[in-house]
Parts: sequence; structure tokens; C-alpha cells
Amino acid sequence: MTKTASVWLASIFLTLLSCHAFGGSQNTQSATLPPIAIVADYSQSGISYAIDSKRVTLGQCLRILGDMLRERGSQAPVVVLVDERISFQRMQDLKGVVDKAGASAARYFVFGADRSRMQQLNLGRGIPYSLHPTDNPFGTNEKY
Repeated sequence: MTKTASVWLASIFLTLLSCHAFGGSQNTQSATLPPIAIVADYSQSGISYAIDSKRVTLGQCLRILGDMLRERGSQAPVVVLVDERISFQRMQDLKGVVDKAGASAARYFVFGADRSRMQQLNLGRGIPYSLHPTDNPFGTNEKY
């Protein structure tokens, strides 16, 4: 990771930490710790993953993130940054790993190749395929 990318990521983490700390978190330990940062970056050789700036494979993400969440609690903030050039299927694979690790406070962002802007994504629970999705696809009061 280049020095510019590291500075960029650090500034984003501090901003997100400030927002989380002043957002009335009930878990004071989580509010005092920086968010767990997962970055999925695109390169010509494939996708590279990092957790808190340490390179890992997608397979290692489950174990490492799971260990971190057991230590900090499932409500610990997790920030997932994904390069826009990565397919939606790969992003869903990463979301599956984050969910399986037990993260209940994960936020997802997509950033451009130039790293000047990012957009938050609200990835909900998958619903059955339909050309006419309803507000209540499961027949319950559950939000999806």
C-alpha cells in the first residue's frame, strides 16, 4: 500500500471513528477503539485484502476478523472499503465472510480507482428474485 493510500485510509478511519464515538454508542469499549478496517483492493493480478493494513487472503479474513470480534465484541465497528472495479459477486463473498465472522456493525463503502471519493452501500439481507419485489418478501414484519 502506498504512503498516499495509507494517509487517505487513516483520515477516513479517523472520520468514521469520530462519527461513531459521537453517535451515542452503548458499548464504550467499541467507541474507544478504532473501527476494524477491511480493504478489498483491485490490481492486475487480482484482489488483495487487508485487515487493519495487514495483507490477508479472503480465507484468512474469517478467522482473523472472528478473533478480533470475540476480543472486542460483535458490536465493534467494522468498515469495509471495496474498490469499484471489484465485481458485485466478490463484494457479496466478502460480505458473507464479515457476516459469518459475527460482525453486527459493519458498514460498506465503494471507492473509485483515484481514491478521491467513496460511497456508502447499504447491503441488506438477500431476498428472493422477483421483477416486482415487495416491501414484505418473507411474509413477516421483519425488515430486509
